[in-house]
Amino acid sequence: MSSTLIGDEDASSSQMDVGSSNTRLDLVYKVCKRNEKLLMQLLQCAHQPRISNENHRTQVTIIEDFIPEPFDDVVELESFFNDHLTTVAQKREMVSAMGPLKGSTINESVRRMLHRVATDKVWAQFSVKGKAGKKPVYKLSLYKIIYRACCNIHTTVPEKVYDEAVRNVLRHAPSKVDKHQSKDKNAEQVHILSQPYPDDDEEEDAV
Repeated sequence: MSSTLIGDEDASSSQMDVGSSNTRLDLVYKVCKRNEKLLMQLLQCAHQPRISNENHRTQVTIIEDFIPEPFDDVVELESFFNDHLTTVAQKREMVSAMGPLKGSTINESVRRMLHRVATDKVWAQFSVKGKAGKKPVYKLSLYKIIYRACCNIHTTVPEKVYDEAVRNVLRHAPSKVDKHQSKDKNAEQVHILSQPYPDDDEEEDAV
């Protein structure tokens, strides 16, 4: 009787061991599959930033995307910066687009950026604060855009130094316009004088 009971106990114990082993194997298999799935998700996430960075590099904004040619009309300039360039994202993109126009000094950077945006003909009608009956450039969003671009380029950009750099460009714009106009006028006069006079015979024939 006792031997039979012992045998039955051993058999049931072995069956329990086999069952528990199968349960453990199933559990290990499920854990492995879950870890495999998580690993695949991690690998996909690791590749996503690389793809977005590559796309970002191929879509870099340049100044020509905003302003194909320097503005030669005050109304167009004001309309662009007051009415069209209004969102924060647009302004940030334009700050980045100004980067390649950098110079070795703050004055040079400001001069290059302003001349890329508009001609001397336009800047001759502006002053920093709008004195002497001129338009105030500081009211245009461009004023802060160029300042932020300079801050990204140069180590320190004191506001007074930046303000003076802008003032220098605007101050010399009228004289540059006069020089251009005088050159064009002289060139026109030279062209007229270089034209051959008609001979007397040709004048008589014309009569």
